[in-house]
Amino acid sequence: DISLHPSEVVGMSLTILECMACGTPVVLNKSVLYNIPYEDLDYFVRVKADTGEIEQAIISLLANRRTLASYARKVREYTLKQASWREVAKRYIAILQGIVSPN
Repeated sequence: DISLHPSEVVGMSLTILECMACGTPVVLNKSVLYNIPYEDLDYFVRVKADTGEIEQAIISLLANRRTLASYARKVREYTLKQASWREVAKRYIAILQGIVSPN
């Protein structure tokens, strides 16, 4: 029902995105979300690398199935909108075009 990614070092890994694409909410360390736009932060269950805070987030999600289902929908939508291969390719093309012809 939930994927846990408490690492302070590893950023938004493919594993996290695959979980989200499958509709699995991910409990993430706040420090890996440094490059996520502020308006997108609601898609993530953010915690500090503190076992108590991680435990509380998991218990809270499992105790409230409606919230868990809401996160499941949100993370699936997020990955389709922001992290699909098509969307990532578009961003790479824009970056490369900016390098080739910066004006």
